[in-house]
Amino acid sequence: MFDLNKGNWIARRLSWRFGKPNAYTLAAAALPAVAGWLIEGYTAWSGMSEPLIGWAAVLHSLLCVAWWTQGQMRDIVVDRYLSRARRAQTVTGWIANRYGLAAIRHVPAACFLLAAFFGTVATLETAHVFFLSVLCGLLGAIRCWTVNLNRRSSVQRGLVKTILMTLAHGMLLTIWIACV
Repeated sequence: MFDLNKGNWIARRLSWRFGKPNAYTLAAAALPAVAGWLIEGYTAWSGMSEPLIGWAAVLHSLLCVAWWTQGQMRDIVVDRYLSRARRAQTVTGWIANRYGLAAIRHVPAACFLLAAFFGTVATLETAHVFFLSVLCGLLGAIRCWTVNLNRRSSVQRGLVKTILMTLAHGMLLTIWIACV
């Protein structure tokens, strides 16, 4: 694609390049959580509630919130010179303003650890398949803590790996619930 607005041919960045997830990737990763909430709402409304679907929806939603906050971390690292007022509109940006750029990795890591905790509760209470959620939560937290905040490619690659892990988590839980 070329930009003709400035009077010369300047190649623009393509928004679908590898390493920068687009809206379709994000929607595909969040789709199992939305479907799980809808199915659980329907089964609760009809009187035949199934706790496995509810746990799967909660755990997948927590993983989606975790990679969403990890995406905010990517935005702050890519554009380090955002104004402080604009950065403070998100929790991750507020922590970057208050405690420095090195502290922003703790927000998505805490979300992943929360998913791992609830995955442990679900594993002990209902079914052992939710151990997959514990593993995904711990892998995501490790990935957040080991990312190199000085390199854009490291942060973007970590986000893409997390979204792929969330997609795999949603597909495996969906297949398991469909087979049970």
